[in-house]
Amino acid sequence: SDAQEYEQTVPEVVYPGSFVLQVTARDKDQGPNGEVRYSILHTARTHSHWFAIDPVTGIVTTASPLDYETDPRPQLTVLATDRGKPSLSSTAVVRVVLQDINDNEPVFESTFYNVSLKENVPPGTCFLQVTATDADSGSLGSVSYSLGSGISSFAPSAFRLGDETGQLCTA
Repeated sequence: SDAQEYEQTVPEVVYPGSFVLQVTARDKDQGPNGEVRYSILHTARTHSHWFAIDPVTGIVTTASPLDYETDPRPQLTVLATDRGKPSLSSTAVVRVVLQDINDNEPVFESTFYNVSLKENVPPGTCFLQVTATDADSGSLGSVSYSLGSGISSFAPSAFRLGDETGQLCTA
């Protein structure tokens, strides 16, 4: 084959059927002995099943949705086989580098918080810590907090929520 190793960067949100790259293997033989067919040697832990290859052209495409959080660097081994008898073959490794996309929403540790306060509690008293996490990497996974207007029409001016900390305090 022309290269033993290929590397390509792909955003994790491409649709199934999207072009990844083309592998090429040349065979100096004439006739059927020189006709090369491509296939993928699938292994579960490398997520090679996320990809497909055209047996004639060697074009690798996505076969299913990709997920950075499951595996940021999936890879596949391509087998190039000629049609001689006996047939000869060689392999090449295709490493795919996925680009993380902001595709995960923050998730709160609890969906319901119940707190009782005395009405004369001093301003600035912090009484609840809310926490949410986001599976995306780096800045895409950072979370900030804010208070919504709630059920009633006015914003809860009696409380302040730390936008970085998730600490709920009296105002």
